[in-house]
Amino acid sequence: MSEKTFSIPFSGDSAWENELREKLKERLRRVFSWFWGAPVLFFFLTAAIYGPSLFFDFVYDDIWTILQNPALNQVTPIKRFFLDPATSASSQTRIGKDVYRPLASLSFALNKKWGGLNPAGFRLVNIFIHWLAGLFLWLILARFFPFLPAFIGTLVFLFHPIQTESVVWITQRSILLSGLGVLASLWFWERSGDSEKSSLKWRWLAVAAFGMALLGKEAALPLPLIFLIMMFHRKEKLSWPLVASFVVATGYFIFRRMVMGRWGQDQQIQIPLLRSLEEGFCALPVYIRNIFSPSSLNVSYPWQELGNCLSLPFLLGIFILLILVVDGVMVWKKDSRTALGIFIFVSFWLPYSGILPLITFAADRFMYLSFIGLAFLMARLAQRMSKPLVLLLVPFLLSIITVSRVRDWKDEVQLWRASVRANPRNSFAHACLAQSYLQRGDLESAERHFERALGNRPGLAVAAVSMRALIRINQKQGDVKNAAIWQRNYNQFMSQAPHTPPSPFGLRRERALEKKKLRAPAGL
Repeated sequence: MSEKTFSIPFSGDSAWENELREKLKERLRRVFSWFWGAPVLFFFLTAAIYGPSLFFDFVYDDIWTILQNPALNQVTPIKRFFLDPATSASSQTRIGKDVYRPLASLSFALNKKWGGLNPAGFRLVNIFIHWLAGLFLWLILARFFPFLPAFIGTLVFLFHPIQTESVVWITQRSILLSGLGVLASLWFWERSGDSEKSSLKWRWLAVAAFGMALLGKEAALPLPLIFLIMMFHRKEKLSWPLVASFVVATGYFIFRRMVMGRWGQDQQIQIPLLRSLEEGFCALPVYIRNIFSPSSLNVSYPWQELGNCLSLPFLLGIFILLILVVDGVMVWKKDSRTALGIFIFVSFWLPYSGILPLITFAADRFMYLSFIGLAFLMARLAQRMSKPLVLLLVPFLLSIITVSRVRDWKDEVQLWRASVRANPRNSFAHACLAQSYLQRGDLESAERHFERALGNRPGLAVAAVSMRALIRINQKQGDVKNAAIWQRNYNQFMSQAPHTPPSPFGLRRERALEKKKLRAPAGL
């Protein structure tokens, strides 16, 4: 008897075999290209572009929010991170009195407990959160656009150079957590339209994710407006979860006011609302420039001397906002996806428009959530192009700039060198670079940049610190004559500005001083 062999026939000769094979191919194509292929590619690209930062040290505010923050020594009781804003940073700075970042501080404490004070562990978490945010954005865009446009839009969000500050600067984990919560919430809300039976479940999940986003950073506050716009997009009726989202936003705002004791930042330096709005609108052209020409990104954008609300930067900001809003309204019926992208961008810019006084004039991290809207616009552009593959060049070129920008965060000296290179007239950046050189023991370089800080219309705090440092440097160098000259200048300065704060380095207070136009006396 001959031995029988067993095999599964799959030659494709019969109709059912052809049908089965096509179904398997389609299933495999969906699994590996949709659910696995793109996210895995995003992961490896994110690791490759931002991964070099794992070998960098703590920089700038990381010193006070992590290294010198005693609140991170223990995780429990957890409630103190939510009830005591002082847990945000060391008591030596005003950061803990100016911001409310409970989730970020709690995550830093967990980081320290599990991995010690190794900056690589902290940055690894930041990179992972950014990738997760990109993954949720990918899932959202895939519901509005075909594969390639959604892919391009996600790449732009993940790898635009302006995102570097949020990802590589450990302290800015707050905006990453907020962004992750916002994108998860948007995905839950959008998915609620799949089934009437599970609609409410997904929307309540969206409200819960929104609450988590707020505990990351207050920048998530405009999200209920996006929910409302998405409901108009679907022509849906108002629902209880939408009302609940506005209740959550209001409740958070009141709770934050109770914990912080004020609405804005730094109650000691009151900035008039008109002046604050002027700042916000003047910053908008800076963001637009950095989006389309990210070659001059900076960790410290100097406050503009504007004079009044009829200044050119302010009027330009008003003009840009009007163009965006009017364009979004006009294209809503014909192209609701473009309108949605515009409204998302504008909505998440609103917290930085000056409605709430801020101590920082402009910052790259302020664009993190607005980039969700830009990702929509980029995907829509790719969808409308006859050859969308060409647009893959955009994220490719942007990622090259991002790789270079990541290197700027290697250490304090490298960071402030890049800042001075981007804006040679930034007195605050010169003073911070000088301080970094001083910590390294490079007295000659420190002296040079302290003098440049004094020569570029410094704020009061920068002027005071620079002169005190020059006195010490010249004393260490044995130059008694120059030390005496700087001592006389410093004494004269303090007689004219006796209430100058002791140190500006790492403190947002310096930005507020500049806004009030408190400048060092001329002739220094």
